[in-house]
Amino acid sequence: MNTVLTTDIITSIRTPLEEDIATGDATTNSLIPSGASLRGNIVAKQAGVVAGLAVASAVFQQLDPAVNFNFAVTDGTSVADRTV
Repeated sequence: MNTVLTTDIITSIRTPLEEDIATGDATTNSLIPSGASLRGNIVAKQAGVVAGLAVASAVFQQLDPAVNFNFAVTDGTSVADRTV
């Protein structure tokens, strides 16, 4: 995905993240070692059309620029319930 997001969109992503993680999360800090490597999937909760992959990727990139975000589908793809 090679979508360029505007400065306003990046600011809209960055501002709430900075507010939410400014002091850290006590539960996360006590359970997850710093430097931990994690893997996850985004799963459709119902049938629909995929949209916003560039924004989802940008959110993770704001948290850690080293995140590797792989897309199994593209924006505009119709997906069934429970599609990964």
